[in-house]
Amino acid sequence: MPPAKSKAELERNLAGLGTAGITDYFVVQESPAWRHAVSLGIFKSEEAAASFLQALRAQGVKTAVVGRRENFLKQIAYFVREPDAATVARLAKLQREFPGTQIKAVACPR
Repeated sequence: MPPAKSKAELERNLAGLGTAGITDYFVVQESPAWRHAVSLGIFKSEEAAASFLQALRAQGVKTAVVGRRENFLKQIAYFVREPDAATVARLAKLQREFPGTQIKAVACPR
């Protein structure tokens, strides 16, 4: 379910799930962009997710949507102080293995 605009709206959404008999869900807390969203499951395929969504609709849940999982992943930052050439090369290799990652030089936070 998309992020609720407030804690009160989230509570109403959860009450609606309870009324529909749905008790297996996860409230997203960490990510500011997704705070107060409700995850109703992770599926192997879009077809499985669409089938589950149809079942939810039949139970009266109208606000649920199918979304891609990467939208819920955390952002993690690592700081490497004064990396040598081998470390820089290894980080560049890792970046190629994980699309969507970034490597950038920044001022040390300490």
